[in-house]
Amino acid sequence: MFLSHERLLRRDGVGVLLVQGLTNGQIAERLVVSERTVDHHVAAVLDKLGVSSRRQAATVLRQ
Repeated sequence: MFLSHERLLRRDGVGVLLVQGLTNGQIAERLVVSERTVDHHVAAVLDKLGVSSRRQAATVLRQ
């Protein structure tokens, strides 16, 4: 299933906070979820975008 970049940005706010350069710990604190949950969401975003790093994901999501 293809998710648009806009949907990835909105997904639980993880994409937005990823673009802002926050760590998984900081994202978890802001969203009041476990860091492990954020780890899974970030991995899903990277996978869906077909990139291997947070920096690459942020670049793609900013476009």
